[in-house]
Amino acid sequence: MAAVILPAVCFVACHGGPAHHFSYFTKELETKGYEVVFFATGPAFDRVKDLGLKELIAFSLDTDSEEDIAADLAKKCAKYAVVITDVGLSFPAALHKNLAQYGVRHYAYYDNSDVFFPGSDIAAKVMVSSEKVLFANKNLAQTALYRSSLEKKAADPDYGVVLEEVQLPSRAGIGFSPMEQVDKIVTRRASDREALREKEGVQEKRVLVYAGGNNPDYFDNAFPAFLKSLTEACEIGDLSHSILLLQQHPGAKKANIDGQLFEKTKSALQANANAPEFRCSAMTSDDAQVIADTMIYYQTTMAPGFLLAGIPTIQAGHRAYPDLLVRNKLCPVATTGDELLQALSHSGGGLSEESAEQIRQGLGLDPNWARNLEAVIQP
Repeated sequence: MAAVILPAVCFVACHGGPAHHFSYFTKELETKGYEVVFFATGPAFDRVKDLGLKELIAFSLDTDSEEDIAADLAKKCAKYAVVITDVGLSFPAALHKNLAQYGVRHYAYYDNSDVFFPGSDIAAKVMVSSEKVLFANKNLAQTALYRSSLEKKAADPDYGVVLEEVQLPSRAGIGFSPMEQVDKIVTRRASDREALREKEGVQEKRVLVYAGGNNPDYFDNAFPAFLKSLTEACEIGDLSHSILLLQQHPGAKKANIDGQLFEKTKSALQANANAPEFRCSAMTSDDAQVIADTMIYYQTTMAPGFLLAGIPTIQAGHRAYPDLLVRNKLCPVATTGDELLQALSHSGGGLSEESAEQIRQGLGLDPNWARNLEAVIQP
């Protein structure tokens, strides 16, 4: 009997979140005999460099024009039967354009669990340039997908956003989320929390962790609005027994836009006795979740995991964003100082099993995700 020749697979990652997913996919496929190579750049490479991947290759987006880098990388990827990219930067769109010339099957992978794009056209641009879109959330392969338009006036009566449906090529649902990461946080919050809080000198403080984003809506609107709400909150309430920890998105640290806004607000509130202590975190995201009393966010794929890990969670920005948690009324929304204080005062308590199952269903998880992945890779 002739040996079965498995297709060779290539992953290309620019963002840490999908890179983390790709690391699971790589190890799963390698155990089944697939040849796999993993190209990663910037925060994506940093996220997976210590995970023991066999064929992890770094590339840079700073050395040449995007088009030239895409053309060069496409040549390297062309020998593989299937190339799968993330969608967080415009670069993969250029890569898909070049890959199409080689007749290689080239797919885009969307790791966000929601039907709404996080505030830009970049993900849509990459998706429509690909041959097929793979969804971490299996539900999204069967439903309309939207982007939220920042350029048009708000028209949605519930959330104040304009939702525009995006027409996509072929789709497939994978049903994957690194839930063992949530389990790890739960275990560490039970075993390591007090020691880590002592190490960080926050034993007597309430630690509010803002999980930063890395898109224009976050930088231009959401985070400035949160800082404005915080300033208002300090005028009408006492947050002096709290520490506000900014956990920046890895991709946002270089430009440090949110870090500068954070420091500016810190200086402005320096004389306010009600203000919290401001810290820009040097911790890992995992450690920040371990010590957190409350997680605050806007547009992050990590938010469902915060609640599943048992951490009280608040969405805070310039408007309610209709993600999985908000649509299902699983966390409070704060767009003003008064709302922020109310959310903080009611952010305790655990997550019911019913609500946890609602989140898991909303994430579109499938225990057969590995089989689903193989199905889209096979010719």
